[in-house]
Amino acid sequence: MKFISTLFLIFISLINNKAASAQSFDCMSTLKMRYASPPYQFSELSKSAVCKTGEQYEYLMKLEKNSDYRISFFASTIFNNNINFKILNTGSGEILIDMPGLSDNTKQGNALEVYFDSETNKFIHPYFDLSSKTDTDIKIIVDVLQDNLQVESSPKSILAASDQKKGCVTIFIQSKPTEVDGF
Repeated sequence: MKFISTLFLIFISLINNKAASAQSFDCMSTLKMRYASPPYQFSELSKSAVCKTGEQYEYLMKLEKNSDYRISFFASTIFNNNINFKILNTGSGEILIDMPGLSDNTKQGNALEVYFDSETNKFIHPYFDLSSKTDTDIKIIVDVLQDNLQVESSPKSILAASDQKKGCVTIFIQSKPTEVDGF
């Protein structure tokens, strides 16, 4: 009897630990691991959040006039780079960037996969440079897609919340003043 009660306690503690670890994502620590590349500086506009598959997220931000921005995206490996990123100028409706996390189409490019730069002989994480001559509002849309295998094996009905995968998505923003040419 004592053996069974001990097993029961171990089983309960394992369930509690698994539930606690599944809910405790420290996405801010992934943001703190990022360092700006000179002459850029870390921007307080950078964000990192817990996201779920099958969900779309929006982040509104203001680009300050006469500033240059470098934006990079990072995501937990649980998403298998199955994320689409879009940046819109909210004033004009212009799409500035519309790119998947991973693509076989080399002309289209991707937002997450590291590539080798033969000029610098280094691996580079993709980034996107934006420049603003006036104050500009932009919207970053992060669309975390369902895993293809999960969708094919599931019934046509909506996936249960327990089938959703959770992980961190980071929008890392660096900024610097625009360089002025001339006198």
